[in-house]
Amino acid sequence: MAKRFLKTTVVSVIFALTLAVSASAATAGGATTTTAVNFRTGAGTNYGIISTLPAGTHVVVSERSSGNWATVVYNGTVGYISSDYLKRANDMDASFGTGTICGSYVRMRSSASTSSSILGTYNSGTTMTVTGVSGAWYKVDYNGTDGYVYSNYLSLSGVTSSGGSASGSNGSVKGSDVRMRSGPGTNYSILGTYQNGTALTVTGTENGLTAYWRFNDPVTDEAYDISHVGTNYNKNHLALSESGITLKGESADDYPTDGQLALRATTDSGGNYQISGVPYVGEETTYTVTPSHPILQFNPTSRNAVISNKQPVVSDVKFTDNSAIVIQGYVFYENSSVPVKDATFSIDGQVVTANGLPVKTATDGKFSFSVPAGVHTVKVEKANHTFKDDGRLLDSNGNNYNYQQPMSDIRFWDQTKVKLIGRVAGGTVEQNKPLGFSLSKNNLGDSPTLVLKLEGDARRNLR
Repeated sequence: MAKRFLKTTVVSVIFALTLAVSASAATAGGATTTTAVNFRTGAGTNYGIISTLPAGTHVVVSERSSGNWATVVYNGTVGYISSDYLKRANDMDASFGTGTICGSYVRMRSSASTSSSILGTYNSGTTMTVTGVSGAWYKVDYNGTDGYVYSNYLSLSGVTSSGGSASGSNGSVKGSDVRMRSGPGTNYSILGTYQNGTALTVTGTENGLTAYWRFNDPVTDEAYDISHVGTNYNKNHLALSESGITLKGESADDYPTDGQLALRATTDSGGNYQISGVPYVGEETTYTVTPSHPILQFNPTSRNAVISNKQPVVSDVKFTDNSAIVIQGYVFYENSSVPVKDATFSIDGQVVTANGLPVKTATDGKFSFSVPAGVHTVKVEKANHTFKDDGRLLDSNGNNYNYQQPMSDIRFWDQTKVKLIGRVAGGTVEQNKPLGFSLSKNNLGDSPTLVLKLEGDARRNLR
């Protein structure tokens, strides 16, 4: 279980985990059996016997081998042989079947050294004939060219390992004297007999496998078939419901997309995410973690995470939302369309600037600037002016906005009031008396009305 935290706002961000490099366990040379010896599923005589290898059998030895038991590969199967019955050799010419490149731009060299010349560069899926082993290198033949490929980047056909598989999962035997056979049927030869609790790995690539469903995936209504031959998946997917199980896959629309099958997670309300069930091949596998959102952008755009037997949990794979949400609108005097010119703005107390100068409203009151994604306090300000809601831009609940997408036609309302002193009187005698001392008399009759009309496209008159 790998728990990671995202430092960002409360949004639903999907993280896809894609395989960047797939690597097999490095080898440590070869070995020859000195006598008939049991090839077992684990490092001990209490583990099941896969088969009995005759004297003189050549095997590849993994660098993970230690103690009295060697981890070896024979005919594309990983198993264990007592070191007492092996004659080790750093260099060995022997037929080890075929191997498949797992990685990008993997180099074939003229000798077992990174300082030797490069004979070719190959990508994942390229198959080669393995003709020997030299330390941590495989000797290979590819279309008549002999060379060496570092064993971390060449997987012998059918190889599985205790570290996991790119598409497999671990299981254990249930029952006593359970037989492993060479094919999907009781008519196939017995490769070994295992007891209750023996650990095995199912890869989904077994010969003759029709379907492989993992029912512990975090999906409640579907089970995806991950069985395949090479890159061709069987796609015998299931639809699960209370009424039963239905086989999907009658049309292409029923197939899940690559994105649906990806290792992924969605951030919770705190911005945290967790991707579980991440497999690795051999010693380790490097994945690329990529956040995605319909609008938001992140820094960095992706990060690598290495899953291995030494590091099964990776934490602190963090991303920062550096999106810029554009908001625009007008600042008017309340109950009117009279613009407020030269008003400025702040975000979380910091003055909004552009090209080193404060952003101000134009003569028509219009403004436009960017706000970082998330919850922020956005305010309009102008000296000696009073604005509605203390100048803050609030949502319908009276809270600061959670900025997730562009906003337009926003209104800020200026509630500034001034005292208007004047006189309505008839004749120059009353008109010329000083203001503010109640010296003049109303000589125009009862109930005179003063109407003040706002300039521009006013929404209402002030009386």
